[in-house]
Amino acid sequence: MLPANRICFGDVQAHAKTAPYTFHRPSAALLESLEPGDLVKVWFEYEPRWWNVYSGERMWVIIKARDGDGLTGELDNIPFDATGLKPGDKVQFRIENVLSAERQDPEGDATEPYWAFCTTSQAVLDGAPVDFLARSEPLERQAGDKGPDSGWSILAAGETGEQVYEAGLARSVPLGRVLNNDDRWLHLIDEPPGQAFEWSDEASEFVRLAPFEPGKEAEASGDD
Repeated sequence: MLPANRICFGDVQAHAKTAPYTFHRPSAALLESLEPGDLVKVWFEYEPRWWNVYSGERMWVIIKARDGDGLTGELDNIPFDATGLKPGDKVQFRIENVLSAERQDPEGDATEPYWAFCTTSQAVLDGAPVDFLARSEPLERQAGDKGPDSGWSILAAGETGEQVYEAGLARSVPLGRVLNNDDRWLHLIDEPPGQAFEWSDEASEFVRLAPFEPGKEAEASGDD
């Protein structure tokens, strides 16, 4: 029997809105097609959180019945945490609690275009608006790399690449991490190497700077 006072479920669709470029969520087409017999990964959350080792777990559940957006299933995982849950337990949840399914999503992963890595600063990751963008030729992928390189370098106002590197504040992260904080430059993401852009308060948009030779660092103009 589920310890209902300690189990709730995460809202995948609501959470995806807070990190739309990095948090995978199943497509509406996949969710609509789910039926009894399907194996789905469900986002469990534990309350009170201070009682448990983990704040939640992502576990597989076999769907046994569906009534609209309401689902009844059977747990198909051994939990890491001591919640009282065990394989075979009956679980009642909703479609918005589904993280993924064993079957392939017909629309793929909406975050995939933003998996490529970029170089940025800690300030940008901390929420400072993007002020300068430059794209060089992407580096060849090496053993141990977590993903392909995009060639993009992204800085906040008042920063230069040299200053960021010397201060140890350069970061290599997926493009999606930057876009989650500031996606005003999304329309530029497919620009070719050799292009640079700087935010203009006057124009309220990114303006194109003089092209540079890929392989050589582009510099922000420094204009306010």
